[in-house]
This record gives sequence, structure tokens and C-alpha cells, in this order.
Amino acid sequence: MGANISNTFTEKVQEVWGEFDPANQGKIPRNALPSLLDKLMHKTQLPANKNQILSIVDSELREEFIEKQDLEKLIDSKKSQSIQRVDLEAIKKQVEYYFSDSNLRRDKFFQELISQNSEGYVPVDAIMRCRRIRNLNASAPMVVESLQSSSEVELNSEKTGIRRVDNRPPPPLQQSQKPKKEEKLPESTTIVFKVTVPEETKCTWKDLRDTFRAKYIDTDIVYVRFAGTEGHIGISGETPAEKVEAITQGGLELDSQKVPVVKLEGDELLDFWKQHGSHFDLCSNSAKKNKRTKKEGINMGGKYFSSVSKLRSYLKSLLNATPEGQNVDPQYHNCLQAVLKLHPNYESKAANMKTFYVDKHPEHTESKCFFVVKQDNSKEDFSIVKCLAQL
Repeated sequence: MGANISNTFTEKVQEVWGEFDPANQGKIPRNALPSLLDKLMHKTQLPANKNQILSIVDSELREEFIEKQDLEKLIDSKKSQSIQRVDLEAIKKQVEYYFSDSNLRRDKFFQELISQNSEGYVPVDAIMRCRRIRNLNASAPMVVESLQSSSEVELNSEKTGIRRVDNRPPPPLQQSQKPKKEEKLPESTTIVFKVTVPEETKCTWKDLRDTFRAKYIDTDIVYVRFAGTEGHIGISGETPAEKVEAITQGGLELDSQKVPVVKLEGDELLDFWKQHGSHFDLCSNSAKKNKRTKKEGINMGGKYFSSVSKLRSYLKSLLNATPEGQNVDPQYHNCLQAVLKLHPNYESKAANMKTFYVDKHPEHTESKCFFVVKQDNSKEDFSIVKCLAQL
């Protein structure tokens, strides 16, 4: 089991603090903390990633400057005990599994990695890209440390490569006698995009969903997941090709970072269904179950209402809860988009739409109403009454 983060942090912080506090004032600007932690990660085996530490600091130290004494106390405090420890034995077992006969008989990827080096060494960097190693919050030094006691694999003299003990040749790659169901892409009306964010970017699946909704407001989202630094977004397969191209060209901005959005095709799409198909099916089945329980309900962008009056009350509450002069929270966009489609002049109202907005009614200034904000930032109001009259 790895050492407690507080011990290592206290020992190593002195070595790097001076680089960020040359005047020895005992404090650094908040925005310098991520860079300081990057330096620490290179000098020590912290059993937590940078985002875990930043999360604790953000919740407890809110001042513009971070004082060294406060930072050390915080890491040593009881709240820091919730930081996950890294199990070196688990890391060793996972790496040994990658190099085991049972895995190599069917793992073409690792077979190719081994064959690329005449001495059978696989770079530690390649191991660090494996999803299960990332899930263990392991660093490269931790992987090296965990393998010191291994009887199955060995390191090269530079500690940069791993191979089977004595360079034992891997077993022949076997082809399954039964056709693999997952080798065929499932029939799906969903277009899947992949999003990969920098490690320091703060993001949850809800952040990803809301950011996507806010930028591509007229796109029907059917699935969202995010873990670590990787996420996927599924949209309706009926989305026009030009809209799909606009999404891949426009990307997203998360936590002030420009993030590319890549449409999955071929082997990458197949890999998505292998790894996340069960989660997709779970979300899809939950949605179908929810839909069955709302047989007589009115579906507005995935939200169901038992009557028009319930829908009207919901929209009125949303209108009152949104301050004048502000955009509507992206989580409500799907519902508003569905309502707007009922408007007699939907095509002109929705043309070049960017987001929804709330402000005073242009004629009846004593009341508020919803607006469509266009790409050129012009605004056009629309009547909820006219929309609901269609129901």
C-alpha cells in the first residue's frame, strides 16, 4: 500500500516552493498551484492525482493567495484522509496480467507492443496509457516500484521498459472459434463523439452535457459519459451531416480549455461499444422504462408532463427562476427546444439559434418572457402561449 500523501507532500514541498516564491513570502498566487503540483508529481510518488489535491484546496482555501503553511496543514488535516491511496500490489497484478499467457493468447495489442522491441520490452509510457492502470491513479514511478518484487515481469536497467521474465516469448495469438458478437457494430441510430480533455481540466459528465447543449442547442443528446480525462457524447442518428461536421469543426470549451470533438468510426466506434456498450444500454433501457411509465404524458425534450397545465406551470417557474438579462441554464434547453418547435413560426424563430435568454417583454415591460438568441447576438422573443396552443 502506498504511503500517505501528507508525509510525502511535507517532505517535498520545500524543494519546489522556492521556485514559485523566490521572495520567500510564504505564499503563492492561486493560479500558480497547478504548476507547483506538476513539479511535485515529478519529484515524488504522490498517491493521488493533481485534480484530487486541487479539489480539496478549492473547497477549503478560497483566498487569492495560497499560503504554504495552510497548504501543508490542509493536506495533513482529517479531510485529506479521504484521498485515495494507491495499492502497489494491485498495480503489479494488473501489469503482470497484461504480460500473462492467458491475456497474450487473445490480446493483439500487447502482442504487437512486445514484437516492436528486439528484447521484448514494452515502454512504461505505453502501460500508463492503459485504462485500468489510469483507474488505479498510478504514476510511472509507482508502476516501476510495484514491479520490484515481481516474479513474472522484469524492468530494463533504465527502468523505462517492462518485459516477461527472461524475455520468454509470448504464446501464439489464438483466434476465437466462435464469432465475437461485439466484432459487429450494433444496430444503432446514435452518432458517437469522443472528447479528451487535458488532465488539469475540471470536468464532470454534467459539465460535458451542459457545455455541449449550450453550444449545439438544437442537437438531440441521447447519451453522455465522462471519466478521468475521456468522455463520449451520443446524439440522434437523424442529425444532418452538416450539423455533425459543424460539431467536429467547432469542438467545445471546457474550463477555459479548447477541446476537440471527434466522431467515432470504424475500429474506434467498435472499441466504444466493447467498452461502454453495457453502460449505453443501461442508460437507454432506463430511458425506455421511464417512457413506459409515462404512457399518457407529454414528452418535451425527454421530460414528461401529465397535462398541458403541468407543462405551463413548469415553464412559468423556469421563467420566474431565471433572472432578467441572463441565459437559461443549459440543462433546460432540450425542453425549451421541444416547446419552441410547436411555435407556428418555428423555422424563422429558430434560424441561427445560439441559446435561450430571459428578459423583459418588448411590449409589456412589466412581465418577462423567453427569447431566442441568434448567432449574431440579436434576440427575438417567442410566445409560450402560442406554442402550447398547438397541444
